[in-house]
Amino acid sequence: VEEDLPLEAWLKKIWALEENIDEETIYWGTRLACLEMIRSGTTAFNDLYWMPEMAVRAVADSGMRSWSAYVCMDHGDMSKAALDRKGLERAFEDSSRWGRKTVFTVGCHSVYEVSEDMLVWCRDFAKANGLKLHIHLSETRTEVENCIGRHGMSPVKYLDSLGMLGPDTIAAHTLWIDSEDIRLLGENRVNVVHNINSNLKIASGYRFLYNELKDAGANVTLGTDGCASSNNLDMLEAMKTAALVQKAWREDPKAMPLKEVMDMATVNGARALGLNAGAIECGREADLLLVNMRCPAFVPDINFLSNLVYSAHSDVVDTVICGGDILMRGRVVEGEQEVLDAARRRLRSSREIVVEIRDEIDLKLDIMDERSERIYNAAAFVKERLGGREPFAGVVLGSGLGKLADRIEEQIVIDYKEIPGFPMSTAIGHAGKLIAGTLGGKFIVAMKGRFHYYEGYPMDLVTLPIRVMKILGIKYLFVSNAAGGVNFDFKIGDLMIIKDHINLLPNPLVGKNLDDFGPRFPDMTRPYEPALISLAVKIGESLGIELKKGVYLAGTGPSYETPSEYKYFRMIGADAVGMSTIPEVIVARHSSIPVFGVSVITNEAHDDYAEDYVNDGDDVVAAADAAADRMTALFTGIIEAL
Repeated sequence: VEEDLPLEAWLKKIWALEENIDEETIYWGTRLACLEMIRSGTTAFNDLYWMPEMAVRAVADSGMRSWSAYVCMDHGDMSKAALDRKGLERAFEDSSRWGRKTVFTVGCHSVYEVSEDMLVWCRDFAKANGLKLHIHLSETRTEVENCIGRHGMSPVKYLDSLGMLGPDTIAAHTLWIDSEDIRLLGENRVNVVHNINSNLKIASGYRFLYNELKDAGANVTLGTDGCASSNNLDMLEAMKTAALVQKAWREDPKAMPLKEVMDMATVNGARALGLNAGAIECGREADLLLVNMRCPAFVPDINFLSNLVYSAHSDVVDTVICGGDILMRGRVVEGEQEVLDAARRRLRSSREIVVEIRDEIDLKLDIMDERSERIYNAAAFVKERLGGREPFAGVVLGSGLGKLADRIEEQIVIDYKEIPGFPMSTAIGHAGKLIAGTLGGKFIVAMKGRFHYYEGYPMDLVTLPIRVMKILGIKYLFVSNAAGGVNFDFKIGDLMIIKDHINLLPNPLVGKNLDDFGPRFPDMTRPYEPALISLAVKIGESLGIELKKGVYLAGTGPSYETPSEYKYFRMIGADAVGMSTIPEVIVARHSSIPVFGVSVITNEAHDDYAEDYVNDGDDVVAAADAAADRMTALFTGIIEAL
């Protein structure tokens, strides 16, 4: 359906398309897959896909064996997690009516699509009911890097910390792993699945550490992955490719010998599923293949395995027996034409749907603009850490103004370095923490430290937290900063309500518009919400806090301004000057978020300095700290009143 894409972009397009799949498509798609597997010599498979009840019916009608999972993928959404739990429990109850060749399993998509609470719940459910647990694990470099950024450890170590590694765990891919990961997978006797063709096609990687995993004690098996990513379900092809790639990248012709690649595809796979099969021995399940050796691939007949793996194609499979039932004889599968005809009819209508919505998906995802990817990944992480709670307001705290964060109750503290894609705050007086909790009776999220253009960050990173807050659901944005008082009437320690601004920084909306967040040309007639300004004045009067009003100007920094620049800023209408805030306000207004802003006057930005006067960053932070209590009281009062 979608070709020549990296995994992350491919998944997003596939998931968007799958939203249109119905039960009949699942049934006939699974019947078609079973037909292909039978014709290429597979008797049993592990399945992780939607609507398992339809897939199981298709498997039963085909005569094969399947280990079918209910897929949990909550994206950090508490309501979705609740639905997944109920759905999995219901599917497990229904599985008691499945046939003798179908087994229920628990499916967790991955560490990046399933919340920690949901992973732990799935672990407990699987253990309590003696079920296999299937998960995609360390498939791509990006997955590993994001997991380290999010949890401080690799996906394998993260699952180990949750107690999810064991002999009933089936881990697909395990491609990007280190020596400690290998030790953990081996010690816990995890079943790892090598999907070489899928990994090659999506360019996830090819250096599968087979020798190391086997020697550590992991049960190493072979898979094809789904047709959508590998395009066929031919295990003979997977065997050949896996062996050849091992020999190539290790530069060792002895790597992955024939007997071992055969074991991966047979006895090791059966062991992973808990199936007493995979070898022709007394007492084993009668899952057998008969191979037609009267073909060119077996001439000369010197080494059967060599001919089967390296010379033959799956059309040499003549007869397939599963649990004593003959599924194919003489390459004839009963009902084959009916399956092909029905699948063509059904999938032809699906193809029309795909063609109809593909352009819409392309426009929506634009192969998921890198900026959007970063925003949504960061938001998903924060949302999970907040337990799915939706913050009422977002607060950005400027230099020396972190005291407000200390007033937040029931705090959830997240270091910026934990959040995928978040930069680090390097400015004086910026702690670099995201703090959520209760302020003024409302659940809010506050940035204790912001990002600046002068730190070397592009505008999409400077404003990243605002778009993350937008996804989290904030209704209002409160911004603050330390500023120089250009207006002669302003003194150090004054609080100035920002009524308008003058922007001398690059506009953060330059470049391709992020349509999900707002229009190409947002209105900026009222960048600071008049109703919030009026409310602030009333709150200030009730608290005895004197408030100024004025226009804030932002320049690039990091150097302080010259006397002539201060004079110029005053002439063009500025009352205070700083190096931040406006990009955040523009991005918030782009998303129609009402904004309230306050500048704390921390130095008198005049052009009539005494001869020994200098601007000093430490003095600015100290002055902001002295005014922070009044600003905290003001923000708290406004939030409480809303």
